[in-house]
Amino acid sequence: MNPAHLASEPLWEKQATVTQAASIPLVIAVVSTNWRVDYLTKVENY
Repeated sequence: MNPAHLASEPLWEKQATVTQAASIPLVIAVVSTNWRVDYLTKVENY
């Protein structure tokens, strides 16, 4: 998280939610060896 950008996040104070890409410069997805399940069915859970 980029703390300098949290002040411009409209939902941060009430819901701890970020909506702007500048607030999170990197997102990593950890997947298992069964990538078909990770990318095809687990997406629904997110």
